[in-house]
Amino acid sequence: MRCTNFTKITAVFVFLTAFTAKVGFSQSKVKMLDKYMVQVQKDNHPPFPTALLQDSKQHMNLLKQLDSYKKDTIAHVRAKTFYVAKRIGNKSTNSEIKRATIDLLIRGLKDNDNSIRGQVIQALMQFELAHFSEDAKRKVLSGLETGVPHLEELLKLIGFLQVEGATHALQSMDNSKLSKEEQWSLLLALARLGDDNSIEEIAHRVESIPANDDVAEVLVPDLIYTRQVPLIAFVISILNSDKTDCTTTDPDSDQKMLCGYRVLEYLAPVVIDFPITIGSSGDLLTEDYQQALTTARIWFKSNSNYKLRNTIF
Repeated sequence: MRCTNFTKITAVFVFLTAFTAKVGFSQSKVKMLDKYMVQVQKDNHPPFPTALLQDSKQHMNLLKQLDSYKKDTIAHVRAKTFYVAKRIGNKSTNSEIKRATIDLLIRGLKDNDNSIRGQVIQALMQFELAHFSEDAKRKVLSGLETGVPHLEELLKLIGFLQVEGATHALQSMDNSKLSKEEQWSLLLALARLGDDNSIEEIAHRVESIPANDDVAEVLVPDLIYTRQVPLIAFVISILNSDKTDCTTTDPDSDQKMLCGYRVLEYLAPVVIDFPITIGSSGDLLTEDYQQALTTARIWFKSNSNYKLRNTIF
């Protein structure tokens, strides 16, 4: 009997020790976050403690703790709150954590600091479509109105999210009250939502534009954003062109190069089963760019019915 009681007592002791250690570890991460945010509040610029992200089991606790900082009276504290949330959401592979991160970020869309609104929109663009709940999508759409800060980016975010009722809301906007940049973003967003008139209008505008650095760096990403095959066709025409209309990335060289090399980096992430891939830095995973371009050209000729990935921005 004594042996049995001793065994039970030992088991309870081990359990309590493990439980206490687990709670202590959880609290240590929260304390680490609080310590970091105190430094931010003091207007210091402390390095981000990457150790915060190491234990995925603590990510939800950290997000809950961040909630207390989102209404801080100091703008840069609120900005850092959303930055840390984004880091947690990007690090996590857990859908629940990603949705909780998105819910926290969306609250920043109502912040009275314009730079924070822009920061939050950019952060939301980094998450996959599946991680947005229908409620989260509606909240993003509810922030749409003429004159809001960062309207260009907000319009494109709404187009990506495929929010129910978004097409009608965007078509109802008064173009005369929008800047030219906002009007262009409106067209792009409507095209992403599948509006035929917008797709035709964009195609008409770009059909005679010659390729150059600006086209490769600005227009091509916009067209790829739409995920519309008639507009991607313009991008593929640049890929297939043998005209050296773009400058090299070497600042000491005046030599021109094919714009197709630039286009490859934009096509790779969004074309399903594309033979060329990119790394986390956004660079092509190849040691032979000329061969990669040739491979891409051949692939498109053999895969005219290619599919586009709509799950990412």
